[in-house]
Amino acid sequence: GFWDNGETAKTAKTANSARLVDRHSCPPQRPLASVAVATAGDCRAIPAAHFVAFGSRSADHGATSPDTFLSLLALLARGRHNAAFMPGSPRVKQLWLFALALAAWAQTASSPAAEMAQAAQAFATELNSEQQGKLFFSLDDQERYDWHYIPRARRGVSFKSMSPAQQARADQLLRAALSEEGHRTLNNIRSLDQVLWERTHNPIRDSALYFFTFFGRPSEHGPWGWRVEGHHLSLNFTLQGGQVVSATPFFFGANPAEVRDEGQYRGLRTLPQEEDLARRLLKLLTAERRRKALIKVEAPADIVTGVARRAELGPPVGVAYAAMTAEQQKVLQELLEVYARRLRKELAEAELARIRAAGLEKIHFAWAGGSEPGQGHYYRLHGPTFVIEYDNTQDGANHIHTVWRDFERDFGPDPLRAHYATSAHHRKREPQRHESTKR
Repeated sequence: GFWDNGETAKTAKTANSARLVDRHSCPPQRPLASVAVATAGDCRAIPAAHFVAFGSRSADHGATSPDTFLSLLALLARGRHNAAFMPGSPRVKQLWLFALALAAWAQTASSPAAEMAQAAQAFATELNSEQQGKLFFSLDDQERYDWHYIPRARRGVSFKSMSPAQQARADQLLRAALSEEGHRTLNNIRSLDQVLWERTHNPIRDSALYFFTFFGRPSEHGPWGWRVEGHHLSLNFTLQGGQVVSATPFFFGANPAEVRDEGQYRGLRTLPQEEDLARRLLKLLTAERRRKALIKVEAPADIVTGVARRAELGPPVGVAYAAMTAEQQKVLQELLEVYARRLRKELAEAELARIRAAGLEKIHFAWAGGSEPGQGHYYRLHGPTFVIEYDNTQDGANHIHTVWRDFERDFGPDPLRAHYATSAHHRKREPQRHESTKR
């Protein structure tokens, strides 16, 4: 360990550096096999073994090790007047060794595609042969495009069929794709099925009936994809050439949107910002622009793009970003980021950069239905490359569906996409498979 006298150091992360604060605010570490590090005011111990293995990463991919590297440098700077930290002392040699190792780790940290591949391989290895037979499909299998968000029979490997160790491996794959907020939201969505089960005792309401499917064999560079799906959840990722080339369709839903039942989940709102920011943006619009934004008096019963292989809409309608005030534009960007930042940081930034490159000024905000809580409502953000849809009309407007679709990259580039693009037969709008009016 680093310490042998019970001293601990507490560091707080700032925008671009780490500063040392009162070491006595963290409890002493005995026996000493860890260094105490505080992120956002939270004191936690990171085992020294993590530094040697270069394996310490935050759940939100926030580069814990580089932060710790800065902390160690700060510790060295503070300790320059302490005999134990004088140049040449064994303790200083240890600290510099770990600091340099951490710096090297920060430069060679694996990419999102590599982390997904590693997590997927570890998950698949943990499964038995019967489960593996259910997990794998070819990359061009039509199952890949048979996605939905209602409770129904599904193929793949469910949480329900997994051992605790297998569930832990599956969760690591989710964490490789999602931000901490996205991961928490996914788990809240699953928890809502427990709320529905307690209401009805219907076996289709089951927080463990969420299924993983792999399309192709996971590898860092080879083409493959994966999906996790269940009631009100469908996440689809495609990887090729060491990159995550598609993270759509991406569906999150919530029923109930606000839990009013008695019990441990009472008061839970699973998708609050998606609703509140959009309503705030609507109310910020002038009367004239609000009339332009309102595309229908009554909200549609569900998301308009449905579950078609390709998302298709007509020309953008509503109010353009370019026609908004600075305050309205700020709220629209905040709303857009709520959706993007469900993904881990690198993927979210890539999605946002692509949207900006296509032109923020071309994004349109459209609304349908009532403007007050409890009234059925719908909105969408429609840009050159994407559409985000939100619908809340069922169960007294307490039942949310949201989806992110990419017009060019849903399910990633593949031979089938080229076929769809060039075949006159497929250029017609595909039928939407709405299997149930009750989700």
